[in-house]
Amino acid sequence: MQLLRVLREGVDLDGDARPELNGSQVFYIGQSLGAFYGTLLHSVEPELRAATLNVGGGSAVPTFVYGGERRADIQDLLTSLGLSVPGVSGAGLPLRYEEVRIVDDARLAAYQDFIALMEWAESPGAPLSFAPHLKSATLPGVPVKRTLFQIARGDQTVNNPSNSLLIRAANMLESTSVYRHDLAVAQVSSLAGNPHTYLAGIGPLAATVIGFAAQGEAVAFMASPDEVIPDVNPFVALFFRNPIFERPKAYYEDLGYTPR
Repeated sequence: MQLLRVLREGVDLDGDARPELNGSQVFYIGQSLGAFYGTLLHSVEPELRAATLNVGGGSAVPTFVYGGERRADIQDLLTSLGLSVPGVSGAGLPLRYEEVRIVDDARLAAYQDFIALMEWAESPGAPLSFAPHLKSATLPGVPVKRTLFQIARGDQTVNNPSNSLLIRAANMLESTSVYRHDLAVAQVSSLAGNPHTYLAGIGPLAATVIGFAAQGEAVAFMASPDEVIPDVNPFVALFFRNPIFERPKAYYEDLGYTPR
């Protein structure tokens, strides 16, 4: 927020006493944790015109509990507190639309109580608590925000149910683009198993092309006053015969990890 105010006053980059940066044309792209922070910033900052929130989540707790990569971190914390239940995915908690589970293990009950306490402690600053201010319940003096949510199917770091927590809270499924990593891997087997960093284009040439496509999608959306999500599939057509970017028709509530 302070940087935005500095830009608004004008920034002279070459010492000629004239500002080179236009403070009225500022946009935000945040990836992963940058999307967590970016949700808070975008929802309260009236001068930020548009933003792209890439692979962000609604809350850190389910991201760690269900995340394929991050679950080890929360297990280490729980072990240090004597609450670890090895081998239980997602603390034994069902995902949305899954059947109710009956807890009959005292350790598992304590584990779940701790998870609930963590969610309660995080909730005032969680992205899902700020997301309604992007569109449905804007704050005084803050307009409805142009926001593109980019997610990756089968993200093993910020999982799809956590992505959906954020997008549902914002009520902006129509402003969401999903990179179908499951379809991409089926066509190019050299791609990494975890698509979390797809925006950065890390990996083989096909991954670089995917990253450029996602970056182009973000820039075109933010530059468009009509909030149009461009079709970037033609850009990746040399590597992928079938489309790998699409608009989701419903919220993803399963993990959807791609076997490798």
